[in-house]
Amino acid sequence: MLKFLVAAGFVLTATVHAHALDPADFQGLESAVTTTSAWRNQSGSTMTIDIDTNGNVIGTYINRAAGTGCQNTPYVLNGRVNGSYIAFSVAWNNATANCNSATGWAGYAQVSGSDIQIVTNWNLAYQSASGSSKIEQGSDTFTYVTQESSATFLNE
Repeated sequence: MLKFLVAAGFVLTATVHAHALDPADFQGLESAVTTTSAWRNQSGSTMTIDIDTNGNVIGTYINRAAGTGCQNTPYVLNGRVNGSYIAFSVAWNNATANCNSATGWAGYAQVSGSDIQIVTNWNLAYQSASGSSKIEQGSDTFTYVTQESSATFLNE
């Protein structure tokens, strides 16, 4: 069940600050310092992240990947940023569900056409149906969700 969380995407927080990220001015994830930013991956999962001036990342992640567990509820996301590089993790345990697993992502930010993306590889540690511990690997690409789209994003 938990191995499906690998393709999960990120969550959103309740507020998005006024400063929008602009692909024309984007200089790496440090461009997002002190701004809450919302992101969606290819599976429809969503996340919001806040980056402080020391490079610490906090946020929430909501898994919306079809056929997976621990969906549609926020999980805490923590990580670090160094320039355009980011590493973050989610332990799949909150007040709603405990999926006895954890996922870690590492990647980089880039501008692709008119989009800002975070391109990542992930490792998911979970307990298989047989009870043995497993690690599954994969990749996610998160696309920045503009403030104009945030109202819809927050209500999905």
